[in-house]
Amino acid sequence: MTGKVKNPLMLIAGFVALVSAIAVAILVNQSAPRLAAFWILGLMFGFTLSRSRFCFVSGFSNFYLFREGEMLKAIIAGMVVSTIGFAFIMHGWVNDPSTGAIPPGAHVSPFGWYLLPAGLLFGFGMVIAGCCITGSLYRISGGYIYALIALISVLLGMGAFLFTRELWWSDVSSLPQIWLPKYFGWPVAVIFTIFILLAFYLLVVFLQSRRFKTVHSEPATSITSMVKPHFAAKLKSLAKQLITASWPAMAGGILLGVLNTLCYVLVDRPWGVTGEIQRWSQIVFKFAGLPVPEIIPVPGT
Repeated sequence: MTGKVKNPLMLIAGFVALVSAIAVAILVNQSAPRLAAFWILGLMFGFTLSRSRFCFVSGFSNFYLFREGEMLKAIIAGMVVSTIGFAFIMHGWVNDPSTGAIPPGAHVSPFGWYLLPAGLLFGFGMVIAGCCITGSLYRISGGYIYALIALISVLLGMGAFLFTRELWWSDVSSLPQIWLPKYFGWPVAVIFTIFILLAFYLLVVFLQSRRFKTVHSEPATSITSMVKPHFAAKLKSLAKQLITASWPAMAGGILLGVLNTLCYVLVDRPWGVTGEIQRWSQIVFKFAGLPVPEIIPVPGT
């Protein structure tokens, strides 16, 4: 992607969308500040995901198939940032985690055997679809039809979950919630988590370096590169890089980690995707006239 806007209408449409988004935030903030915060954070998350092409399935699949680890390293970097940010926030909620209390809004899911087959099945489906649920949300806007099919399938699956929840969720919800600070305290839990993430990061770097043997050479210096651009030209180039060009995956991962921490601070809950899509599914099935059960918050979503 070169970042060049070929159609002026695209620039006009983008400007109109930006002004409309700001207007909605101002209007909603007058009656529902929390909802306005969700709106602004959602726009920031979506824009970051779109520009960095951030996708969990491509991070793992590209590394497994081609040893291309830039996206996977970005995912790890985002997790490191979130770990540090969440630790400060959660410590404010629960100073002594040994009591067993879990911070409000924390995504701490029941831990059990079901995670292995569910993770394998879900991962297989993401690879077939070519994107994760998060990736499907911004790829739909780019015309990726398979992402739309994947999202519709997820909505149907969430509906099946709502209708069959009572058959199996009681057993799953009774499983223990493994939260490291409860067992090791804050310092050890945070250091251990970061150590595991950094070890995984170094493993990705090592395996990637073995797969790709690049030859570094000095880039040729052209006459145009010797001419220093004016400030206006620099500003225009920077705007194109930020708005229309693709961002490095690492920048997206770190920024998402920061935004996730900010989300937890402002609205008392981290960023979630599947839980919100579950609500979308409920709306769709209610619109179709089906008696959908009420949503029960599921930890980890």
